[in-house]
Amino acid sequence: MFRTCIYSMNQSVNPICARTASQLPKKLPNAYSLFVSENYKLFKSKLPPNTLSKEVLRQLGETWTTMPMIKKSEYIKRHDEAANEYDNFFKTAPLRLIYDVEDKKEQKLIMKKFVQYGRLPKKPPASGYALFVSRQKRLPGQKSQDFIRSCAEQFSRLSEGEKQLYKDEVGVMKQEYDTLFAKLMNG
Repeated sequence: MFRTCIYSMNQSVNPICARTASQLPKKLPNAYSLFVSENYKLFKSKLPPNTLSKEVLRQLGETWTTMPMIKKSEYIKRHDEAANEYDNFFKTAPLRLIYDVEDKKEQKLIMKKFVQYGRLPKKPPASGYALFVSRQKRLPGQKSQDFIRSCAEQFSRLSEGEKQLYKDEVGVMKQEYDTLFAKLMNG
C-alpha cells in the first residue's frame, strides 16, 4: 500500500501517490496477446468441448498470422496507446513514489523505470571488482562463465595498489550518486 503523499505548499493530496501498489500500471501485453485474450473464448466455443488449450492457441496463432495488417493494426494501436500511458506514468510520477511503495519488488521496478527514463542516476557498481568487470570487453561468442573466469584471473593479477584505485573510484561514484539521489528526492 502507498502512504499518502501531501504537497507541503497547498496541502493537496497527490493522486499518483494515493494509489495502492496493486494500482501501479502493469506491463502491457503485446498486440497478439490482446488478440488472444479477446478471442480465446470465441475460438474455444467453436471447437469440441474436450479440445485442449494448446489446440485453441494453435488456431488463434494461425488466424493471427493470416490476418490482414489492417485488422492487426487495431490491436497494435491499442497496445501502443496503452504502452504510452504506461510510459507516461513513470515519466510524470513523483520520485517520492519509491518510498511510498512498501513492497520491495515494486520499489525495484519503480527505481528501474525512473533510471530508464533518465529521472534518476544509475547506481554505481557495488565494488572495485564489479567496476573492473564492467570495463572489460567480452569477446564475440564468449560464454558468460568464461568471461567472468577471465575477469577474475585478470583482477587477481592486479597489484593491491591497482585494486585500491578501483575501490576508491567506486567510493567516489557512490558519494556522487548518494548526493545526487538525495538532491533529486528532496528537490
